[in-house]
Amino acid sequence: NLRAGVLLIPFGKFNLDHFDPRRDLTRPPAVATVVIPTTWGDLGFGSFGLLPISDNVKATYDIQVINGLTNQFASPGTPPNTGLQNGKNNLNTDNNGNKALVGRGTFKFFDQYEIGFSGYRGAYKPSGNDMITGMALDGEFRPRNVSVLENFVLRGEWARFDIEGSTAPSRLWGYYAQLTYRFWFSALNSTVLGRQFNNPTFALVGLIGHTQTNTTASPTGSLSGDQYIVGFNYRPVEDYVIKAEYQFNHGQNQQNPSDGFLTSVAWIF
Repeated sequence: NLRAGVLLIPFGKFNLDHFDPRRDLTRPPAVATVVIPTTWGDLGFGSFGLLPISDNVKATYDIQVINGLTNQFASPGTPPNTGLQNGKNNLNTDNNGNKALVGRGTFKFFDQYEIGFSGYRGAYKPSGNDMITGMALDGEFRPRNVSVLENFVLRGEWARFDIEGSTAPSRLWGYYAQLTYRFWFSALNSTVLGRQFNNPTFALVGLIGHTQTNTTASPTGSLSGDQYIVGFNYRPVEDYVIKAEYQFNHGQNQQNPSDGFLTSVAWIF
């Protein structure tokens, strides 16, 4: 399959599946905002497809040629802990004559386990050949037909970017892991929470994450941050969710440095 125009960038799983009703938590993992500039879209063209390897194993690919990231992440006054967010092209004309190449490939086993690999490389300055190189590894595990595990979903992602010709920052990396447990009490079927719905669910969610930015803007040469979130949500139907969570943050490398309680409502229609 071919497509062109405004594209959602296939770097990591979270950027491709970041929509609020699909997520179990209000706050995104820090690696998806400090390291990967989610939500990340750009102008370009590409190809994507499915490769059936066997009845139980499938591979997918998504490769794009795009304008790419710019050098605006290092503009004067830009805080060093915002990562590559300000480096997004924002659908403007490319700032140099080189295009960036980005892609993601996955292996899916039994429609329960998915492993994804992503890569990015492109020039970012108006002149010169200095490159930004990125790589990411992500996974999602949904065990089924195993009584103890089938209500759990484990997701995780690791990403890293290296920036040639830059010292603030020169490297960014981070990861997160999220475990979700879905459940329901049959005694609630006759209450307002369950009476009108076919498959309502509750979920308990836990997330841990870490980010690090190597930058001369810090006296120690790097900024790091740790993120911990504990959450609960209720889905009367799959496409509608009410979320509540508490987030703990430690370190300097956070776009939201304060601890706090968050709630939200999201739906697809």
